[in-house]
Amino acid sequence: MEQMKQKFYSAGECGKAMESVDEETLRELMKYNAEYRKKMGFIFLIKAAGKSPQEMLAALKERVKRTPEEEIHEAVNQEIAISRGRLEKFVQSLSANL
Repeated sequence: MEQMKQKFYSAGECGKAMESVDEETLRELMKYNAEYRKKMGFIFLIKAAGKSPQEMLAALKERVKRTPEEEIHEAVNQEIAISRGRLEKFVQSLSANL
């Protein structure tokens, strides 16, 4: 199960949520993630910070129903949100050191 969890870690952002994930949810995440990647042709992106594994799974189940053309816009928006969150953390860390 630990190896399966590692697939969903990304820069520590979803690590805390994945520490408490149950095996059934993890298996579903893997199943739908593989389906998503096959259908869309790119990986599932979600701003995981603050989300539980169940919330991420619910989003994945909904988004896999979309067409690749529809989903690319959401993936771009998620990447922007992820990058914005990382930049905000970085700026905060710089401010704390002043």
